Amino acid sequence: SIFIFIGFTVVIARLFYWQIYKGKELSIAARNQYKSGYEISASRGEILASDGTWLAASGQTWLIYAALPDISDKPDKIAEKLAPLFVSDTEKDIQITEIQRVRSLLEKKGVVWIPLKSRVDDETKKKIEDFDIKGIGFEVEESRVYPEGSSAAHLLGFVGKNKDGANEGYFGLEGYYDVALSGKPGFLQRDSDATGNPIVLGESREISAISGVDFVTNIDKRVQLTLEKKLAEGIEKYGASSGTGVVMNPQSGAVIAMSSFPSYEPGKYWEYGDKYFNNPAIF
Repeated sequence: SIFIFIGFTVVIARLFYWQIYKGKELSIAARNQYKSGYEISASRGEILASDGTWLAASGQTWLIYAALPDISDKPDKIAEKLAPLFVSDTEKDIQITEIQRVRSLLEKKGVVWIPLKSRVDDETKKKIEDFDIKGIGFEVEESRVYPEGSSAAHLLGFVGKNKDGANEGYFGLEGYYDVALSGKPGFLQRDSDATGNPIVLGESREISAISGVDFVTNIDKRVQLTLEKKLAEGIEKYGASSGTGVVMNPQSGAVIAMSSFPSYEPGKYWEYGDKYFNNPAIF
């Protein structure tokens, strides 16, 4: 009888510990096992010329990642295949360094998922898919496309990554109107089974994403290209180190064209130093 009493006391004490003392914590943990949610990204607004054509538009690139537990091939062999595709033809001299970087990422311990390369285009993605490397996957990324290259670069600015890895506008219109261009992300929450698949009759809640607004500028592409051509000719003719030109409508004050040299390509901003980004026409 004493042993039975002690046994029941222990069981009751344990039940009290799990159901009362740890009840709230375990309830949250249980809910997290079948509740899954993720953020729905909002597409960034476009910046348009006066005729409605693109000065800056949203595009699509790919993030290449490795699911390390699924990797079956040797890290050095995978690195030798992937690294040459991660550098451009003008960067072949750093190919060995890139191979070492990719190999070191694949050899990391204590991690399951690791990014290898961002901003990869469709052509490179197809080449990597042809390798059929187990454990290498792709995740779509929103990119920023500037169809006119370096044209009106100082006016437009560029979209880069902030400290949290999210897209953010810097300098020019991209930076000044970043909040309006970025829009507001949505969220989807739903009940999922053990494999992550949604439960048909389970609860779901969705908050739709709000896309960023499009900006229509007064920039006339023909005038903009003409200004840049003449400005480049003037700098070369007089041996100047830099130059700035602005074309405005004298009646309304609308900026029809704005250009400064030296310039940069917003779509490849990381290849330039910070000294190129401020707009000399307004600073």
